[in-house]
Amino acid sequence: DDNGFRANEAIETILRGTGLRRNELVHLQVKDLITSFDSVTGVIVSKGAKGGKFRVCEVLKEYQKPIYELVKDLESDSKVINEDIPRKLQTHRLRAEYAQNMYKELIELGRNNPLQDLTESMGHNRTSVLVHYGIKLK
Repeated sequence: DDNGFRANEAIETILRGTGLRRNELVHLQVKDLITSFDSVTGVIVSKGAKGGKFRVCEVLKEYQKPIYELVKDLESDSKVINEDIPRKLQTHRLRAEYAQNMYKELIELGRNNPLQDLTESMGHNRTSVLVHYGIKLK
């Protein structure tokens, strides 16, 4: 059905842009999104996070407007997605893709410590974990 396809496409867009874990996306509410004009620039992750750790996740620039378009008409207390995330949607692969793209973006932005910024954005304590996402540690 067409709605199911659109829902999957929306879920994939959010995951590609944020690198959220499956459980984090399931619990995400509109009020957890940091917006600026017509863009979602960050996500406050507090519910469903691994180890219950609070963090702010940066949104990849190319996904800031598309994610905003998906959520702009939703109530602030509503969930961002109401569907189950299909198992066939490889959330970990999308998370790895996010990590690689965000790392490049942080470097282009001239961040002092892009590895540390990415580690925090993804909800990890150690930069060494990034090798699991295909990030080469120097």
